[in-house]
Amino acid sequence: KRSIILPKLTTLTRYFDNHTNKLTPFNTTTHTLSPIKQSKMHPLVRDLYKRVLLVGKDYPHPGGLSCVRSTWKTALRNPANCPAYYNPNSTLQEKERDVKEAVKKGRFMVKEMMGVIQLKKYRALKKRYGGSEREVEEEMERIQGFLKNMDR
Repeated sequence: KRSIILPKLTTLTRYFDNHTNKLTPFNTTTHTLSPIKQSKMHPLVRDLYKRVLLVGKDYPHPGGLSCVRSTWKTALRNPANCPAYYNPNSTLQEKERDVKEAVKKGRFMVKEMMGVIQLKKYRALKKRYGGSEREVEEEMERIQGFLKNMDR
């Protein structure tokens, strides 16, 4: 049998710091888990924020996506929207329950945004291609009358 020789793994001595845009020495006493900075955002909240950005591209506001992004960032960072998450005395179950309730409200708001966008598109199409059913019926009668006159 052949034995596989693996190279000796060396310890990481430096990492790229996104805040300073420099290579920073890796200190094993302060960085215990990983040199890559871990995100503190809950996965459900991150998913909600991605949905908001996707829907916010078409949001009918003069500020557009930048307005939606800034509004949602302040809402996500507001401790009043998820009080147990910012309370150091609350349990993990309370924090998870609070986050899930806040995400549920956020998803409802995303659906409301989608409704506003659909209403904007409907109004634009109605303005562009015609008005009420009554106008359509009158136009059909006019065309039918024209066709009857052509047959004579």
